[in-house]
Amino acid sequence: MMAVIRRAPHEFKIACLEDIKALFPPDYNPFYAGFGNRDTDELSYRKIGIPKGKIFIINPKGEVAINNRVDVKSYTSLHTLVHDMFPPTSLVEQEDFNSWNFWKTPLPDVDDL
Repeated sequence: MMAVIRRAPHEFKIACLEDIKALFPPDYNPFYAGFGNRDTDELSYRKIGIPKGKIFIINPKGEVAINNRVDVKSYTSLHTLVHDMFPPTSLVEQEDFNSWNFWKTPLPDVDDL
């Protein structure tokens, strides 16, 4: 919390994001992209391994900058990039973990009847 008091909120943000990242295997980065409204947000996201092209900084005019360039004028126009920036994830469900198999009541053993 001292980082916020010292006017270095990015240090606090980096520490929080690193704590979250530590919950995953070392070779996996759970962060795919980052949105922020300060230059320090970009610094924080770079520190945890988000690629520069996936960091979106919103300026006071509401314009979205990528790599310090205002490439997108608004959130609405960001929609045209969604499928390129955020490809769809697999919709295949693991059979062991679907709702039916996970929550179902086990059937009694026939020998116990």
